[in-house]
Amino acid sequence: MADALEQFRELQKITKGPRCAYQSLDLNEADLQALNEALGSASITSKTIQKWLEARSQVWVYYNIARHRRGDCRCANV
Repeated sequence: MADALEQFRELQKITKGPRCAYQSLDLNEADLQALNEALGSASITSKTIQKWLEARSQVWVYYNIARHRRGDCRCANV
């Protein structure tokens, strides 16, 4: 049984999903700090963050923001 589980453990070591747009956002220091605070706040929706970024001419879609917040993107491994 241990051998079968080892296959699962090896698969867990694979790098998570694609790198998201967080790495390529072009924000000033104050906006980046505000974004990071919003990302850490459960009361701010991903859709709201998307709209806030669009107002700053940045593109990052809400479902990718949600993936980033869950740690399911490659950014968590950078």
